[in-house]
Amino acid sequence: MGYKLKIRLHKKQEQAIVSNKRIVNCISGIQGGKTLIGALKTRVAVSRNKDRDVCFIVTVPTYKTWAQATSFHFNRLFGGLGEHNKLESVFNLYDGRKIYIRSMDNVWSIEGITNCVFVWNDEVGQNRYQAWVNIMGRAAFKEAQIFNTTTPYALNWLYHDLYKPWTEGKLSDVDVVQWRSIDNPYFPKSEYERQRKMLDSRVFAMKYEGTFQKMAGLVYEDFDRDLNQKDDFDWRRFRERYYVYAGVDWGFSNPFAVVVRLIARDGSEDYQLDEFMRSYMTPEECVRVARDLQRQYGIEVFFCDEEAPDYIKAFNNAGLHASPVKKGKGSVMEGIGLHNTLIKTRMHKLIRGKNPLTMDEYETYQFAEKIDRYENSEEKPVDANNHLLSATRYVTMATQWIRDRQEKINTYKPVMSRIEQLKIRKVREVDWAFA
Repeated sequence: MGYKLKIRLHKKQEQAIVSNKRIVNCISGIQGGKTLIGALKTRVAVSRNKDRDVCFIVTVPTYKTWAQATSFHFNRLFGGLGEHNKLESVFNLYDGRKIYIRSMDNVWSIEGITNCVFVWNDEVGQNRYQAWVNIMGRAAFKEAQIFNTTTPYALNWLYHDLYKPWTEGKLSDVDVVQWRSIDNPYFPKSEYERQRKMLDSRVFAMKYEGTFQKMAGLVYEDFDRDLNQKDDFDWRRFRERYYVYAGVDWGFSNPFAVVVRLIARDGSEDYQLDEFMRSYMTPEECVRVARDLQRQYGIEVFFCDEEAPDYIKAFNNAGLHASPVKKGKGSVMEGIGLHNTLIKTRMHKLIRGKNPLTMDEYETYQFAEKIDRYENSEEKPVDANNHLLSATRYVTMATQWIRDRQEKINTYKPVMSRIEQLKIRKVREVDWAFA
């Protein structure tokens, strides 16, 4: 069975390895030994589950993570037990069982895997919420234990759905084992203190202390789960008060994303009613999804990324009013600025429980980190995990006329006649082009 490997665990690792809770979360600073304990826990699961028809899953945020970190500890513990088929991303144990190795940058990469009895998710805090939903789905049938190892990256779904409820005693089937980098006796304390002096306090707390902080450099830093959400309400009783629009961000390998927005005709209320996001959608499938949303909500216009004219044509041919939003130089930052105003003023709210993927994007969409913090260069968002936010940005840009019109009414109302106010309110034609 190969060579014997001696492993000495520190106290936090020992605590994690013996936990039998359904979901175990190992949250530590970097180089704290969390990946080693994940590989070891997987080895224990393989030894305990001998049925020939079961399988195991190991996930990473990207295959780069696998190549640079996860594979080292996995290979140490599984050397001599099987062979890694890199083409299929499967480790075939010599007794016929399989360990599926999947990158969750494609959140659907684990679909179709059955009879899974154990899942190890390395650096799970980098995953999108949809990836977590799909992971739980694969573990559901066999009630498989899910073992998460990660450094904290943001106040995202991992914090709100697992960590915070666990601290409040609300999740009896969840365990959290948390430790600092220096709780690993092999981590140099001098380096720990050096990094403390150099880094932003929030970054240091996440990277070396293993504690959750709001991610630095968020595009929508003022987004707040409490202040920017609202319970669902019976808006259809007052349908005449609102416009119902949708934003569309096209994609194939990148996801096709749709948001549904309810905007008061006087600009005073703004809600995101629903969302949809999925990769590998054909134009026909996109039309089908849009039709379903249109029937459900009465969407008047779909404001779309202009860069997919064939898709826009398919929408219009299907009787869906699709209007392209032009994206000239500086339009991304312009749109972010307009939407940030809605976020900061709490005018824009998500309907609670209907938009978890959008919420995940708000909590992780960030500006690119500058190599030189003092360089005089324009801030630029990272073009990742932002598809629903792009869709909602198109709606915000395309409906700015509503807020501008109301601002004009509010500004000149004291000196305007009632007839003049009504004339402004009747303006419906809008130039949807944005330079």
